[in-house]
Amino acid sequence: MHEDLVLPVGFVCKDTAYDLNTCFFKAAKAAPRYTGIGVCGRGNNFFDTGLAAYLTRWLNADALEAGAASSEFFETWVVTEIYKSYANKGIVPPLYYLRNFNGKEIELIIWQNGTAYPVAIKKSAYPNKAVKTFAILEPVSVDAKIQIGAGGIVCLIDDLLPASDSLYYIPAWVL
Repeated sequence: MHEDLVLPVGFVCKDTAYDLNTCFFKAAKAAPRYTGIGVCGRGNNFFDTGLAAYLTRWLNADALEAGAASSEFFETWVVTEIYKSYANKGIVPPLYYLRNFNGKEIELIIWQNGTAYPVAIKKSAYPNKAVKTFAILEPVSVDAKIQIGAGGIVCLIDDLLPASDSLYYIPAWVL
């Protein structure tokens, strides 16, 4: 059994809509980290980053952008925008993430037509170290016989640029 953990980003909870925290905690029990549909971290997760910022006392945009949780909020925004693009078309979002036993993680994997398209999310203009993270897909693709498609690193770059043969820096503004 491979020790890598692949979990769905969005999930269906059969509990009532008023009991969202229970749904999130059920997913958190399945994964030591978050399921990908809210602000990263253990515990409560939110689609609504404005509400999450208010509840965590990041009361203005400047404080949030310069604060310790800015990358988590950025990741949440990116995942939420991609999630909404599927949901608005009436499609159940085929979104997952991958974390290996060393804690290295691909923040988002879009699964379409039997191919996994990995997406890293970094709050910087040129996240060079993120390119190395995609190496964790190699043993998973061999063991599980999964085809890996072109990937991307969503970041604060101005234009779409190649990072390697099948990996691109994707500007966040295109989402």
